[in-house]
Amino acid sequence: MKTHGQRIVMVTSYDYPTSIIADDVGVDSILVGDSYGMVVLGYDTTIPVTVEELLPVCQAVRRGASHSLLIGDMPFLSFQISEENAIRNAGRFIKEGRMEAVKIEGGREMAHVARAVSMVSIPTIGIGSGRYCDGQVLVLHDVLGLYPRFVPKFAKQYTDLASTIRKAVAEYVSDVRQGTFPEEKHVFKMDHAERDKLGLRQKS
Repeated sequence: MKTHGQRIVMVTSYDYPTSIIADDVGVDSILVGDSYGMVVLGYDTTIPVTVEELLPVCQAVRRGASHSLLIGDMPFLSFQISEENAIRNAGRFIKEGRMEAVKIEGGREMAHVARAVSMVSIPTIGIGSGRYCDGQVLVLHDVLGLYPRFVPKFAKQYTDLASTIRKAVAEYVSDVRQGTFPEEKHVFKMDHAERDKLGLRQKS
């Protein structure tokens, strides 16, 4: 894609339904990010996220996506302790999580690697790094407007799904409390013969 000048599109996904959607609309790569800990589990940071928490998420995303390149995000302390530890955990993302690649983060100590990558043909995917990267990645919850409490400067909300969901759930609450849900069309009915067998036939 970089060779042909086509920009790479990446989003996060943490479940089966959203991975199907991302895959269907042509997202090039799906990242199962450690951001899962913040936007789904409610952690204050990504630091508490573990490999054990992310592997089932990876498996769910794999079941939903058949075209997008799937990348597992190696969380804090899953690769820093030793090379052996890093290889073992990366292998788990590939073997158990069924990912096709892994992502490793770093601060200043990785600056020389980033500099080297930018000088060769390896694509760079940016988040808050401007439009001149080879592609962009965003947290899907930011794209959908599902996390209204905090919107990063680099994120663009393409819809306000939080308001839509809030409205729908509020209507459901109202319908149940008023007795207007379920309606007859939502009710399963038992065949008269089956009711007779169970002695449930109403007497006239």
